[in-house]
Amino acid sequence: MGERLVESQLANDLETSRAPIREALQRLAKEGLVDERPHQGTFVVTLSAEDVSEMYNVRLGLETTGLRLFMKQGSATRPLREAIEMMEKAAAKGDRPGVVAAEFEFHRRLALGAQNNVLSGLFTDLEGRVMMAMALDDASFENLHEVAAEHVPVVEAIEGGDEQLAVAVFEHHLVSTVGQALERLGGDTGSLLTPLNPSLLPK
Repeated sequence: MGERLVESQLANDLETSRAPIREALQRLAKEGLVDERPHQGTFVVTLSAEDVSEMYNVRLGLETTGLRLFMKQGSATRPLREAIEMMEKAAAKGDRPGVVAAEFEFHRRLALGAQNNVLSGLFTDLEGRVMMAMALDDASFENLHEVAAEHVPVVEAIEGGDEQLAVAVFEHHLVSTVGQALERLGGDTGSLLTPLNPSLLPK
């Protein structure tokens, strides 16, 4: 976060002309992922604690709805387990960006499994900001294998067919680790919505 993005350097690194780089930066600016400062350049946005809590509160509403629709549609969980395997492989290599990408893929597949075009479209619109928030969250893990492991109970709850339990497990998954990221940014979990059914979680 806060890194300056230089067109010429990016074009050289990606072995392309500056025109597509310029177009990409303009798109990222529209998505709120980079900050264009007059006479200074373009910088990766710096997320605040408020930004992260707002993102996670939206995710709680959007993705729990997606989870319920996923179960209602009877969508297969194999794609979710494959995404967990991708996380494990990236974790084994110590590839933190790879873990973040695979974690996002898990949540993207969950959204697609809802079979609701509006919901999947909204999730796609939030893609960049969700990945930035996930990267902050995953930085809390010293052992990257734990990132993959915390997704397993979500899949098991879905396969168990108990919607209320699945939602409770999923909500716990979303908010259980973001607290450390909020603390690093000077915030706290008091800004997050409280999971609706924590009493349903296994003791």
